[in-house]
Amino acid sequence: MLKFSSRLFVFLSVAIFVTDFTFLAINHYFSKQQFYEELQTQSQQIKTAYDIAISAVYEDMFLISDFFANNPKVQQAFLQGKLAVEAEGGGGGKEKAAYYRQLLLKELGINWKALQEKHHIRQLHFHLGPGSTSFLRVHKPTKFGDNMDNTRHIIVDVNRSHQDLYGFETGRVYSGLRSVVPIGAINNAQNQFIHVGALEMGTSFSTVIENLDHHFKAGFAVLLHKNHIESTMWPEAIKQKFLNKQNQLPCKCFLESSSRKGAIKLLSHTEITKIPKQLNFQHLKMEEKDILFLSFPLRDYQGTKNPELPEVGIIIAWKDISDKIQRFRQANLSNLIYAISAFLFIELLLFFAIRHGIAKFEKEVDFQTKKVRHLNKKLEIMAHTDELTQLSNRRYLMQQLQLEIQRCHRHKDSLSLLIFDLDHFKQVNDDYGHLTGDYVLEKIAKSTRQICRNTDLAARYGGEEFCLILPQTDLKGAMNIAERLRSNIDISPIETTGQQFIHITVSIGVTEWYEGVNLSEFINQADQALYNAKESGRNQIQAYPSFNHANTSTNSSPNR
Repeated sequence: MLKFSSRLFVFLSVAIFVTDFTFLAINHYFSKQQFYEELQTQSQQIKTAYDIAISAVYEDMFLISDFFANNPKVQQAFLQGKLAVEAEGGGGGKEKAAYYRQLLLKELGINWKALQEKHHIRQLHFHLGPGSTSFLRVHKPTKFGDNMDNTRHIIVDVNRSHQDLYGFETGRVYSGLRSVVPIGAINNAQNQFIHVGALEMGTSFSTVIENLDHHFKAGFAVLLHKNHIESTMWPEAIKQKFLNKQNQLPCKCFLESSSRKGAIKLLSHTEITKIPKQLNFQHLKMEEKDILFLSFPLRDYQGTKNPELPEVGIIIAWKDISDKIQRFRQANLSNLIYAISAFLFIELLLFFAIRHGIAKFEKEVDFQTKKVRHLNKKLEIMAHTDELTQLSNRRYLMQQLQLEIQRCHRHKDSLSLLIFDLDHFKQVNDDYGHLTGDYVLEKIAKSTRQICRNTDLAARYGGEEFCLILPQTDLKGAMNIAERLRSNIDISPIETTGQQFIHITVSIGVTEWYEGVNLSEFINQADQALYNAKESGRNQIQAYPSFNHANTSTNSSPNR
């Protein structure tokens, strides 16, 4: 009997131990799985933040580029320079072309210094079309006249399509984030608005990844593949930028930019031998630290147009997660000690405790996931909204206008577009300062929202220029809405903080979409009508002819 009891005791002890060990193993598996998913979520959050930061940089550069491209003095100087180059045999032209090049430099000089200091803009470049022939590098004014049709594809495409474009592109000397806008001007000799060329604005990855590093406490680096570099950059530029600084990495890449030191050393601990096709992450152990390492592909402008082209580089990021790993290991160790000490008499309690811990952990993961989704949603809204006026920004406007045109094409519905500009707004900034100017823009945005229907979309087009998309509205209805907007602003002086009243007027261009008109033409029609309104004395409305509509104008107040 004693022998049987001993055997039963051993059997029960082994059974309880095996049960306890099994539950402990299950708990460890689920904890490890949940921890893996947490790292995956954090990796995706870092990549999403990168994507949004890059989009914000392009948006900022577009706004600044539009400011220059819509400056009449810049337009005319660029146009006359183009005509001079053509008359003087092409390339960089001669004395007359040099005169207009200096005129452009004088007009942009002060603003260019501000862009370099405040916005970290590295390049400001005027290109003549068709193709890409350098007219003026504001950042390097002594170099001009070279043709870059085979390397600057984004410039060639802008000069062909006359539409804003952006993307990452490697030139003969530098790689960078570039936004390009078309520039046109009225040729007074022919009384015709013509396309002159393209204005390119460029910056490096450095500022973007340094800001991301600051906010996420994670290192970022940009790697470019050897084949991509050798196919675009001059050999001397490659030698100066890359070969004298570090050896080629196993992935046949070179380090373009990094937010902190140690990127190359870190890469030596990874197994990256080629560019990844999607987001990858892994846990590395380096110098007694636990590192979350992630990588994802970098595509240039050509690659975004044609997915069949290879990726040109890799974006990597890394973050110290030693505290997380330590907490994870300590939790497992505590569970093991608790299981060994209590396995004879609190097995059932331990089982429920483990289940409770899993549920609590799942709840925390669910809570953190919801926070990430909320943050992503907030960042998405910020990416579509103009920070000052809280109206939609230019990029979102272009997307929605394209959708509205497609809808009208399908349903044969009406669609109108308003573009309006604050008259003499520069004088407001000069007389009252830019803070008051921003306050005026906010008030105008508020007045615009007040006349909008639920289906309308108001947006800041750039500077002091605004747009209003009017679905299911013909030209006559759009003219009525435009008059309400113009008169409301005209009769409502804006009171400043100094108890002064500023009388603001607006000039408005109106057009109605009709079959066969594309997005660029639709906007140009409204822009031409706006130009006519300003040329006719401001504080009025001009309509672009549509079908059998005659040119219509409204001027209820004298020129301000």
